[in-house]
Amino acid sequence: MGRISKHVGSSPVIRARPRSGIAACVVLASLVVAPSAAGATRYAEPDGNGAEPCLDTDPCEIRNAIEGTTAPTDVNDGDVVVLLPGDYTVTDFALDISKAIEVRG
Repeated sequence: MGRISKHVGSSPVIRARPRSGIAACVVLASLVVAPSAAGATRYAEPDGNGAEPCLDTDPCEIRNAIEGTTAPTDVNDGDVVVLLPGDYTVTDFALDISKAIEVRG
């Protein structure tokens, strides 16, 4: 029968022996959980002036992408903020990161 050998992120990795294909499928099926709601992906660029929700085709400035400005397109836990290439100057203000977001770039 298959066995969980390690975890990768929050997903278990299952290794099954060739003879136990059906048993491995049963184990795998029992581990399937409804996916959690994925956060929105927001985009920022140094001279961004896009409106929320900070789409890749109309990126916001870094502050609006990270803090948000208005509901319902405001920043939520699980959102990802992608910083597009460029030089970001944030000396005029402090960023208030009050949500559990991921910043990439």
